[in-house]
Amino acid sequence: MAEQWRNKILSEINSRVDLMNIYAKQPPKLQEFIIRNFIDISAKAQQTIIELRDRMPVDGLVQSILMTDERLLTELPPLKMHYLKIETEKKTHEFHETIAYLTDRRLIIVDAKRDDIPVMKETTLPEDPKKYAIALQRVIKDRVFFLPISLSDIYNVQLNVSNESITGAYVYLQKYMIVALLGAMLGILGGLALWPSPTALVAILLGFILVIVGLVYSSPKVRYSAPVTVTTRQLGIMAYDPWFKEKSSITMNVYEDIPLSVLLRWVSEFQTRCPLISQAR
Repeated sequence: MAEQWRNKILSEINSRVDLMNIYAKQPPKLQEFIIRNFIDISAKAQQTIIELRDRMPVDGLVQSILMTDERLLTELPPLKMHYLKIETEKKTHEFHETIAYLTDRRLIIVDAKRDDIPVMKETTLPEDPKKYAIALQRVIKDRVFFLPISLSDIYNVQLNVSNESITGAYVYLQKYMIVALLGAMLGILGGLALWPSPTALVAILLGFILVIVGLVYSSPKVRYSAPVTVTTRQLGIMAYDPWFKEKSSITMNVYEDIPLSVLLRWVSEFQTRCPLISQAR
């Protein structure tokens, strides 16, 4: 277990420039001491967060909070989002790495995850401000975000799907510098080797001509850049805020690998199951 912690901490340090900048300039003895103490505080932090709350998987959390006679639409895949924004006239909330589920009665947005962040910073000892020290911290944040919205409070739905492809090329004029270089060598070396014979003048003249040709003559060239693709999969709904019944806009940026057919099924379910949409005239 200690070796696993050691590998984890070394990997974290190597992946973070701010940590590596501090760690790398320490003497070897202090580097090893940093690792050992990082292991100690990491184990203590993990134990503390476990005592505060046992983590429940997201799927298990959703199943445990369904209302009586409420059914999760298992035939409809959950929507995994990399960004979620909820806006009302008075406030805006933003979340990342969130999952949305649909039941026959509610839209359930839930997020249960843990952030595990190592911190290393240069400082001084609290009791001796003149003594240089390195502060080590392990910040673990365990959180659950749960937002159920009744389908009867959803009054509009929108789907935004876009695929953007950027393909480019660089066009330029290619001068024949190698010809100019060979001409200069021919003129200089040939002239020196054959001087003062008339052949030396011929070599110098020929070299001069090659230099002019190499510097003046050019031909168009092209270099293609690698294509760049940008895909957007966004599902949005308008709903009444579940607390104060204010109008709210919920934007769900789902992962690009979610098929369009899944998003269309979600839209279809909203249109069928939300009374304010299905009964709109």
